[in-house]
Amino acid sequence: MKPLITNKTHMEAFDIFNREYETKALSVCPELKNITIDAVCNYDSAHLAELNLSSNDAFAYYFYYQTSPKNAEIVVNKDVIKRQNITVDDTLAAIAHEIGHIISIEKHGDCFTELPAEVLGDEYVCRIGLKEQLIILLKKMIGCGEYFDFQVNWLEKRIYLLERFPMTNDISTKAKLAIAIEMNKNE
Repeated sequence: MKPLITNKTHMEAFDIFNREYETKALSVCPELKNITIDAVCNYDSAHLAELNLSSNDAFAYYFYYQTSPKNAEIVVNKDVIKRQNITVDDTLAAIAHEIGHIISIEKHGDCFTELPAEVLGDEYVCRIGLKEQLIILLKKMIGCGEYFDFQVNWLEKRIYLLERFPMTNDISTKAKLAIAIEMNKNE
């Protein structure tokens, strides 16, 4: 059987994710069976613009949801991972978060932006059991000093929602999403 993520990065974390979290990931979201996900390395500056990323982003996703079969990429920047001292555990949470974005688009379309989209990515992390690792990663990102004030503000809001709304069901997802949309309006 083909793994959930085809690891083209040679990073151990993707192999660990496939071994330890694939079954849970598929049980939480069976739609993943119909999506091919490749993990690829180091986007260049042209790719940064296409993916709407800044140079401090260690992880990103791209979902070709209008193709058949559906394909997605989780893109990593190994330079940023090294510079920010991102660990294997941090990477596992980031992988789940990027898959959360892919799932969000698959289920809801590409209709959420900014903080609400991040909250949906985070919710998937919680559902497969990597919430604590994600909080550690977000705090590490805040502490590295590489992010703009508005990015730090979003990271802090994500931590707030993760810590105060521990349930991971459809009701809590809708509540978190509503709060995130309101928080986003107050920017």
